[in-house]
Amino acid sequence: MRGAGLLLLLALLVLPAQAQQQTPTPDAPTAEQSEKAEAAKQAAEDWLVYVDESEYTKSYEEASEMLQEQVTSERWAQGLLGVESQAGALNERTLQGARYTTQLPNAPEGEYVVVQYVSDFAKTQAQEVVLMMRENDAWKVAGYFVRPAQAQQGAPQQQGGGGQ
Repeated sequence: MRGAGLLLLLALLVLPAQAQQQTPTPDAPTAEQSEKAEAAKQAAEDWLVYVDESEYTKSYEEASEMLQEQVTSERWAQGLLGVESQAGALNERTLQGARYTTQLPNAPEGEYVVVQYVSDFAKTQAQEVVLMMRENDAWKVAGYFVRPAQAQQGAPQQQGGGGQ
């Protein structure tokens, strides 16, 4: 396997790497926040089907307007192809959590859900983070991050890509 530093450095996004970190909340989520997190998680899983089936154009078209304003369709597809070539096909994806928030570092005000998975690919294990945002009464992908599994334990890795 190639060096972990080269592996899966993908931030096809709108928000910088700090947005991948869940910001702590002092209180347990409300019932409404839990319902929103569940709806966003389902939308993320529906969207991930496009990525898993290499339908990169469709994944881009179904992403948020904010993401589309920051990343071209071509760059999006190139980034996903890079992940696929380094990680291989997905074998299994296990939900780690989905957390609702209205505050993310360097992000505009809004409603977000950070959906995290531990994923087993053909060539490696990784953590996938799908950043969902509420847009026009629907949950849309605002960022997709893949990082080596060992990055879960330590400090976040700085990732390339666009940002605000």
